[in-house]
Amino acid sequence: MRNREIKLGIGMVALSVLLLTWLIPSKVEIFALGTFAEGSLGPRSFPNLIALLIGVLGVAVFFVAWRQPMEVAEEKSLSLDALKRVVGILVTSALYLWLITMFGYMLPTFLATISLMYLFGERRWWLMMLISAVVAISLYLIFGKVFHMLMPRGSIEFFYEL
Repeated sequence: MRNREIKLGIGMVALSVLLLTWLIPSKVEIFALGTFAEGSLGPRSFPNLIALLIGVLGVAVFFVAWRQPMEVAEEKSLSLDALKRVVGILVTSALYLWLITMFGYMLPTFLATISLMYLFGERRWWLMMLISAVVAISLYLIFGKVFHMLMPRGSIEFFYEL
């Protein structure tokens, strides 16, 4: 258990560094609109805060695990079903990030929500499609129209004329 938690802490810190130095600066655009003064809140503020939080928690996990004695109770391994879910979530997330650049926000969000609901045991297709449509449209309206955030646009323009 101790070794796994030490590796987890190191992995969280590495992810935080990767997010802060490469992914967020290269993927979250700051437009020169003159509305964001240097040092004020902008499009990168929340992602940077979350990445920093991941790094701080990674350091905490590392040091808590480091201080544990080696004789701590035997660890439990993940069941095959749980492992399949974890891999499914990672694959769904990777596909979502890839598809959002090609098709914009709406269709990949709809498909990812269906996929995640299926992974967590929902099998009623009509319910999965209904909830996925409500989630995708609601989030678009809230963030795109109410908060005026720029949402990824793709080749399906119909959804963006709401």
